[in-house]
Amino acid sequence: MLESVTLAVVGVTVVVMLLLVRGGLVIAAGIVAARHRPPDDPAAWPFVSLIVPCKGAEAGLAENLARHLRHDYPAYEILFVVADADDPAIPVIEQLRTAHPTLPLKLVVAPRLPDCVEKTSNQLAALMEVDPRCEVLAFADSDGEPLNAGWLKELVRPTLAGNVATGYRWYLPEDNVARLQGTWDSAWCGFHIAFHTVWGGAMAVRKDVFERLDLVDHWSRAPTDDVVLAREAWKAGVPVVFAPGAMCLSGPHRRLASFLTWIRRQTLLVRLPAFGLYAAGLFIASLYFLSYALCVALLIVPGPEYGLALPLAGLGGLLGASLLRAWVRYRLARALLPGREADVARTLWWPYAVFVVLADLLMFPIYASVLFARTIRWRGVTYVWTGDRVRREAAEPWREETSA
Repeated sequence: MLESVTLAVVGVTVVVMLLLVRGGLVIAAGIVAARHRPPDDPAAWPFVSLIVPCKGAEAGLAENLARHLRHDYPAYEILFVVADADDPAIPVIEQLRTAHPTLPLKLVVAPRLPDCVEKTSNQLAALMEVDPRCEVLAFADSDGEPLNAGWLKELVRPTLAGNVATGYRWYLPEDNVARLQGTWDSAWCGFHIAFHTVWGGAMAVRKDVFERLDLVDHWSRAPTDDVVLAREAWKAGVPVVFAPGAMCLSGPHRRLASFLTWIRRQTLLVRLPAFGLYAAGLFIASLYFLSYALCVALLIVPGPEYGLALPLAGLGGLLGASLLRAWVRYRLARALLPGREADVARTLWWPYAVFVVLADLLMFPIYASVLFARTIRWRGVTYVWTGDRVRREAAEPWREETSA
């Protein structure tokens, strides 16, 4: 009986993995093809208000914010927003304003709203300060480095047709914890592209669409901004379009404990507003974990029909598919990061098969751990999800975890 179950489960898992390989290759080819666009019409670009919530003097903050001052875009403003008048990010922002007195930079100190997370209350406060000329609202994270000067154009481009636009992040790791994070997040990148989700570190929407989706109301009691935007866009039939030119480079975690805390919170922030997305991930996580567990069980206690042949073949199939997935990850990185091919190629792609397997095995315990969770800890603040809003419980001094 156990051998039959193992044969079926492993067979399904390998097929799922191979379908992911095929999907990744299709996505990479589509991204490369999309680069060949006709020349831009300067008159076609609407005025953009770019909102960047900040908290703390995190590693690389000055460089990341400065990159937003160099977008190749004809008319835009930047609103840096914090929750406290004494936030350590403010001196960094003020230095940028002093160094670039002719650029339209605003600093907004946001009042905290009682029923949403601090980042979202910051964004809502910034919305009240946007220029009257604003036609498109764009959002970025302070810990992401825009890929190049064309980032804002590529992010705004899908909004010209009324779509919600989103980019994503990528990690260029240098140690094993960072490689594990990069592997985990690159799997999410493929999921993000295929299922038209939204990532808050690079998202844009026309102001009139934002108002039609009633996002001020939804965000005012939301645990996160991006998944809620995606959910409301899906409900209203507004297409969500991935903008491959709007990628950001992010600094990975350097400690295993902080990485595990991060992926657990990210998973919870998907489950709370969009249980269907979470359920799909939980199904895949369970399938992967069960496949490896059944093969290991049959290695320890071989079955009467196939002996060791079945678990060895099963593990061989799983590891072979993981090797292909590592190769597709490399192809996807080259497609998404033009101009950074040397950085992508610094490490060989095939050792990432090990990290693919580790990420697969991590998925189930992480997903299972948040099935009934309601507590969110985010940048030093603890929130509790009440079912339709969040309640701020406590706050403590916070330091950027990726810097240590």
